Amino acid sequence: MSNKGDLNIFFKIGISLIVIIIFICTYLLFKEFFVSKKHVQIIESNYQKQMILLQKDVLDLKKENTLIQKKAPHELDDIIFPVVSFHGAGSKKEKDELMKKVINPYIDYNNEKSIEVITISLTFPANIEDYHEFSAIYKNSGSEGFIFRESKGQKNARTYDYWKPECLGECEFTDTFKAKHPQTVK
Repeated sequence: MSNKGDLNIFFKIGISLIVIIIFICTYLLFKEFFVSKKHVQIIESNYQKQMILLQKDVLDLKKENTLIQKKAPHELDDIIFPVVSFHGAGSKKEKDELMKKVINPYIDYNNEKSIEVITISLTFPANIEDYHEFSAIYKNSGSEGFIFRESKGQKNARTYDYWKPECLGECEFTDTFKAKHPQTVK
């Protein structure tokens, strides 16, 4: 009788453990499902905000384009090339830093190589960990693009590295360029 009673107790304990394990696993799965669903909703919300900003940028550009098209050809002489456009949610401070560290050195380097850049587009990422997109269009039917990320500055402040050209071998810089953009030459 005692063996049968011991088996009954082990059986009840075993079933209880299995039920507890199933309950814990079910709880963890549901928790993971709802947490990941919430994460997807946050990402979706960020993309919707980004799309709204991009749509606003497109409308603004369409308005500008309409105004330019209405001008006579001699009135277009006041447009300064390259035209630089920023897309996405970048602050004025970030845009100013990008002009100083990326865009201006890029323009000056290409100008010294007799490559006339007519437009530059820089897109800020929706998420801070993602890449910025840079694209340039040249007057004589050429273009270039690259991606880059922010770098961590002091005390984890977000900052940008200076643009450096990609050269086969060592890059050649004029004295004027070296004086104007010493960090790019380093």
